Amino acid sequence: MPSSSTDLRRFPQVYVVEASAGSGKTYALAKRYVSLLLGSRPQPAETLLRNILAITFSNKATREMKERILDFLKRIALDSFSSPEQKKEIFSGLPADEASVRAEASSALEAIIGRYNYFQVQTIDSFINAILSGCAFRLGLSASFKIKTDDRPYLAYSLDALIDRAAGDKETASLFKTFLRQYLFLENKTGWFPKKDMLELITGLHGQMNYFGGDFLEAQAGLKQVQTLRRAVLTKVRQVEELAVPQTHAAFQKSLRSFLERHDEHFDLGDLSDYFRREEFPVTKDASVPARLAKLWQRLRAGLQALAEQESASLFDPYIAILREVLKDFAQLSSREDVLFLAELNRQARLLFEEGAVTVPELYYRLAARLRHFLIDEFQDTSRLQWRNLFLMVEEALATGGSLFYVGDKKQAIYRFRGGEVALFDAVKTKFRSFNLIEETLQRNYRSEKAIVDFTNRVFSPENLNRFLDEHGDPKGGIRFDEGETQEILGVFRSGLQTHDPRRRAGRVVVRRLEVKTREERDAAVRPTLVPLVGELASRFSYGGVAILTRKNDEVALLTEWLLAAGIPVESEKTLNIKNNAAIKELVSFLRFLNSPIDDLSFASFIIGDILSKATGVPKDDFHDFVFRARLKSEKRRGAYLYREFRRSFPQIWDDYFEGFFRGVGFVPLYELVTSVLGKLRCPQNFPG
Repeated sequence: MPSSSTDLRRFPQVYVVEASAGSGKTYALAKRYVSLLLGSRPQPAETLLRNILAITFSNKATREMKERILDFLKRIALDSFSSPEQKKEIFSGLPADEASVRAEASSALEAIIGRYNYFQVQTIDSFINAILSGCAFRLGLSASFKIKTDDRPYLAYSLDALIDRAAGDKETASLFKTFLRQYLFLENKTGWFPKKDMLELITGLHGQMNYFGGDFLEAQAGLKQVQTLRRAVLTKVRQVEELAVPQTHAAFQKSLRSFLERHDEHFDLGDLSDYFRREEFPVTKDASVPARLAKLWQRLRAGLQALAEQESASLFDPYIAILREVLKDFAQLSSREDVLFLAELNRQARLLFEEGAVTVPELYYRLAARLRHFLIDEFQDTSRLQWRNLFLMVEEALATGGSLFYVGDKKQAIYRFRGGEVALFDAVKTKFRSFNLIEETLQRNYRSEKAIVDFTNRVFSPENLNRFLDEHGDPKGGIRFDEGETQEILGVFRSGLQTHDPRRRAGRVVVRRLEVKTREERDAAVRPTLVPLVGELASRFSYGGVAILTRKNDEVALLTEWLLAAGIPVESEKTLNIKNNAAIKELVSFLRFLNSPIDDLSFASFIIGDILSKATGVPKDDFHDFVFRARLKSEKRRGAYLYREFRRSFPQIWDDYFEGFFRGVGFVPLYELVTSVLGKLRCPQNFPG
């Protein structure tokens, strides 16, 4: 941070902060914001608020940053700090006159309370939406256009309209004929309803257009060229089998023979064995390969590469052609309904800037603010499209004495599928190097205990990463890393080593590797290990202090079931969603039964659940046995509805569970609400027969 005598608005500055997990990223952003707001400011607080834009990537991060900024301002204004060290840290970078700074902090708080809309800490989507709202007429939209998140129904409607037009338009019909030929012969797919696959792909392509901000180019590689290459590859595969020497790897010979028996012309590259990835013909150890066979193997591998490139180039051509026509209807429909989709925001903004529809001064006029200082969070996940939309404003700010402050962690770049590009982190730094660039790395981890920090340092150390890359460079044709790629990967993690907070000296890390091959084996190994471990941790920590991470949502559901079965309280997406609550499901089944008493399935799902068993004291197994016997009886005679059999088998429960059940299990708030509905249970006229 600059010294206390530095005027932050007089000198252009570019601050680049690399911050690993737990190192105070939000703290650094908030401190920078407060420094801009209070440091040597000749302007009113309201004006300065409108000059500063802080961009985050989630609503949660926005709330956290606002809370931290307001907390800093309150501590400064009230001179209320947790320690002298905290006060010294927060005041670093601010003018030395504490009384003046406290007065300015109070003024800033009043300005934020009075003009909260000037407090511009927001997600990048919110900011782009504000830009588009100010320039809506340029996009053919009204100033009150609606933002929607799901474009799939609009794409589906537009695709249906295009299919309808194919009946009377030869060019449109030709698009679908080309698609069907590829669908059958190149993709080797069958089925009566290819429209589902078509919609899935054009929806994905539309998303990629929006994330990367460009239009697709067709490769113009036709189906005939692909089929010609396929036949050439098959010919060479047959020649390889004929020339194979006795020392050929036995498993390769078997897979080669099987492949040729199953394929005469149409095949997928995925049908080929991994042996074809090897640079050398696969033979047993120390065996030699005849020169003719070696040359043929190289020609075959070159043919496979050409086929793969041609297939990948031509695969999307029919979909792109169809998407191009679908988007015409899509645009008309969106304009007619005055909607814009969330994924489109950045692409539409790019059109405004790059086609010269709006200049930076005009944009500021429409925003009723002029931005001088930009703070960007999670910069490693920023896409080139998002950066292009910000670039002109950032460049103008730097040229007129403003600043750019961005923070992130390159090894946490996880949004590549949405256009995020970690290379931007260093590219922007290089671009603005002439603007008094300041770089900083936050290395102290304030969140984790010492053992965890030490463990992650070992994992991301250059020695361990080099070992990992060496082990995964498959000499038999797998992934290979050259020196440049290795250095690029190591560069991403170079600033990742951390020091621990001296106050956090404990912690424990244990890694247990399970050698399993199937999901069933995994579950059988994990359950008896995980459940007792959580129980053991609960003897030393609260359940709320234990977190379990999985790779997939269905694994969350599975672990939740295991823990609940063991009597361990769990909070997860499965348990927090009221629709997944077992008691709610049983009550819904009961209400469905009341609505239609002949609904045996709903009645059965209610009586074999937990609620009725707990209310009556009857084991659930008794109700399970009853349902089984009643099912057999219903197959023998008509009209044997389940509720009738239940009334005969459990007359006391039938008469008493209305009041005894709801009061017995403690659903007292529900009692008054459902009494009138449950009262119908005693009215025979409401039941058939």
